[in-house]
Amino acid sequence: MEKEISQARLTLYGLIKSFFEAPPDINKINAWEEILRQLKENTGFSSLDLSVTDLLASLKKTSLNEIQDEYYELFENPFSSNKVQLCASFYIDGRLLGQSLVKLRQLLYNLNLGRSKNFTETEDSFVFLLDTMMYLIQKGSADKWFFAQKELFNVYLFPCAKGIAGEIGKLSGFPVYKSVSGFVDSYFLLERCLFP
Repeated sequence: MEKEISQARLTLYGLIKSFFEAPPDINKINAWEEILRQLKENTGFSSLDLSVTDLLASLKKTSLNEIQDEYYELFENPFSSNKVQLCASFYIDGRLLGQSLVKLRQLLYNLNLGRSKNFTETEDSFVFLLDTMMYLIQKGSADKWFFAQKELFNVYLFPCAKGIAGEIGKLSGFPVYKSVSGFVDSYFLLERCLFP
């Protein structure tokens, strides 16, 4: 059972990471829809079931170009008034490169982890945090890795996801990424049950 739960968590973390790591293309959107169809009304958590249905509906009625435009305006366009910050320190400390990043780097150092040289974002970027969580899940449930997951989730991932969802929620338009935020929020409420 533990192996199945870990695999399900890896799949969902991988899905969430794919929403944010690079601009979407048709293959990525097809993969999103395939995973979401498998999840539909099958999670056992009503809030997550509703968010899966909502995200599938948003994807169905939004064209590829419109989804790509959403991504560009929210995460890439340096001149966009709608640009959303994807770093945890921004939401935890109220500024980039804050004290929380220093503490995160210490946590990663203690686990003998770090970012590769070709990854240009800081360690508190949402994508890096998701990738780190996936690594920790793969390491298994020994106390060291479980407590690292708990700290990473409660101190960094959860507040970062809440902050991103809050920022996107304030904006008009962006139906797909509003649905993505709802999905992440619902899944993280379920995930939080693992880390009381």
